[in-house]
Amino acid sequence: MTSATLPAADRRHISLADILDRLSTAINEETPKFALQRLLSDLVVHSTLEVRSQNPCPMADAEFLHYLHGLETGVAQSEIALAPAHLNRIRDWLENHGGTELQAAPPNF
Repeated sequence: MTSATLPAADRRHISLADILDRLSTAINEETPKFALQRLLSDLVVHSTLEVRSQNPCPMADAEFLHYLHGLETGVAQSEIALAPAHLNRIRDWLENHGGTELQAAPPNF
């Protein structure tokens, strides 16, 4: 099955995993901050699209987006140094999101 024939949700997950892998490589290679910010911004956009595709979305997904936006802001303002622990939390969400806990309307960022 080619990526063009995969369901949209699978394509979104592949895209998110690819961005996460590139972000991990960038951290390990001590890539300049502006490049990390770009990758993190891409991750925020794609994660938001993923969550918004679920209507209503699980509360945990809405909370994760709040975390991700805070991380993006913190990195941009040099308040947070992006670290492997951040990527682990993002990876955990990617592997486990979309649960059945309390539902909420998708955040409107």
